[in-house]
Amino acid sequence: MINKFLKLLAIFFLSIIIFSCSSRFEKDQRIAQEEYTQRTAYLVKEQFDSLSIILLNSLKKQNDVNKKTFEHLTLKYNEISALILQNPDGKIIKIFPKDFSVSEIKSLIINNQIINTLVKNKNIKISPNILENDGKYLCLLIPIHDKNQNLENIISILLNSKTFFKPIEKKSFFPCPYSLGIINENKTILYNSNYDIIGLDFTFGDKAYPIIPLKELFKKMMENDSDYYITSSLNKDYKTEKLFTWFSISILDSKLWVSLTRDIRKSSKKKSTDAYLLSTLRSYAVKDTLIDAILDNELKTIKGILTDIYQLNPEIYAVQFADRKGIVVSGWPPENSSIGYFYKMKKSENFDNALKTILIDKEEKIITSPLLEGGLGKFILIPIIIDDEIIGVLYSIESGGRSIAENKKS
Repeated sequence: MINKFLKLLAIFFLSIIIFSCSSRFEKDQRIAQEEYTQRTAYLVKEQFDSLSIILLNSLKKQNDVNKKTFEHLTLKYNEISALILQNPDGKIIKIFPKDFSVSEIKSLIINNQIINTLVKNKNIKISPNILENDGKYLCLLIPIHDKNQNLENIISILLNSKTFFKPIEKKSFFPCPYSLGIINENKTILYNSNYDIIGLDFTFGDKAYPIIPLKELFKKMMENDSDYYITSSLNKDYKTEKLFTWFSISILDSKLWVSLTRDIRKSSKKKSTDAYLLSTLRSYAVKDTLIDAILDNELKTIKGILTDIYQLNPEIYAVQFADRKGIVVSGWPPENSSIGYFYKMKKSENFDNALKTILIDKEEKIITSPLLEGGLGKFILIPIIIDDEIIGVLYSIESGGRSIAENKKS
């Protein structure tokens, strides 16, 4: 009876430890995402501030709207797609380049709400609308007033949303598996990593965020300058959590919310043993199906094999493959993978050193290392060798371990 009680007690405390490690890992990942969000917001503000200074110095009067000015601006900012001079009723006076399509531009750039704002304000403004022709454009407006301070004309600068924001994604958080979104006070999506939803009303974008009650979320964003929101959905074999973080910034008299969203997949199956995981990786590392796929650069086949390994080893965080150069080219699940990462980026010292070393000495390694997206992971790295030549590294990641903050203290 006593032995049975002790066994139950041991299982109870083991469960507490496992849950604690899991919670700590999830908290570390959330904190990391919040830090990436804040960093991204500052980069967005920096980009707008830099651009607005150039525009205000280059476009002080309506005669500055000319071909020479347009070419000068586009040399420095290739995201500038068009330069337009309009009168307050929307009529286009000048446009550069001259072959730029103007369908629907008049009504979208100029409306009564915008006119009222520009009459009272001499500063550059961000239009609340996204324009669509052959691309999707964010519009900046510069009011031109006459001697009596009446609104005379309006200079409109069209920025290609993708070209403007994509470099910020790469600089801020690549290759972490986040999706960037930028939303204004009118609920308009000014940018999203999913280009199809740019320009839509955020609270009606259910196809983009099917498990988030978006109206409730936007209300929370309006009430809090920075915060996070988590929802989850259950499938047969796994649970998907959506972690949504945001940070608000004021730009050109407009308030914008910079957000990062991430799907996190968690298996609901029983955890496999480390010995079984190691033997699985070793067996796949010598299989012709994987070796042939690597040699033929068949990424679809490699992805399918990684999926098989993941399904055989429930509750591992991810299984990934780095090529002979040390670039992560495939991973499953993609929500937990850092596809595109190169150890020479030097963002994860332990992992970088291990991958660099294994490409030279061709020996297995088991390490603990912080993940780019937060939390500590246990890595099992297996070299894939043919004719004494390494052609890649197959590795798994298991979540867990002490938090980053605790390791810094010790």
